[in-house]
Amino acid sequence: MSLSRSQIVLSLAAIVTLGLTWQTYQDETRVEMVLPTRVLSEGPSHTESTEGHASLMLPDRVLTPLTADLFARQYVKPKVYKKRVYRKPPPRKKTIPPLPFKYVGRWQDKDNQAIMLDHRGEMLVVKQGDVVANRYKVESIDESAGRIQIQFLEMSLNKTQTLQARVGKP
Repeated sequence: MSLSRSQIVLSLAAIVTLGLTWQTYQDETRVEMVLPTRVLSEGPSHTESTEGHASLMLPDRVLTPLTADLFARQYVKPKVYKKRVYRKPPPRKKTIPPLPFKYVGRWQDKDNQAIMLDHRGEMLVVKQGDVVANRYKVESIDESAGRIQIQFLEMSLNKTQTLQARVGKP
């Protein structure tokens, strides 16, 4: 059975990885004995410990007890948080929607003048003072210089809108 070059490289890499992993495991599990470097005692300093190992020569220091209580409560200044001020957005101004009418023509009878309007596919005959679509009141109808102006009062907003159209002869 012959092995390709890539299979040989992969098997060598696996063997090296296993060897390094085993060596790391052995290093971590090895226990070494730690020897003290200085013996703390009340008496004079010792130059050698009882096991025969030399220790560091450090001068003796007198340890003074702490005067403050380590477990005493301490005053901690509380964090100051800034209050967020939530402001209401300014109220929206009610805008007038565009008129849903389209001028189709006019109708005249003796002293009465009426206008034909297209309202969403429905033909309406309207004269001054009529209320259309329970929302618009026809304020005035003026015809001059080939133009006609119809003023609508939007009852919910109490605003006046004008519909202008050209009046021509057929």
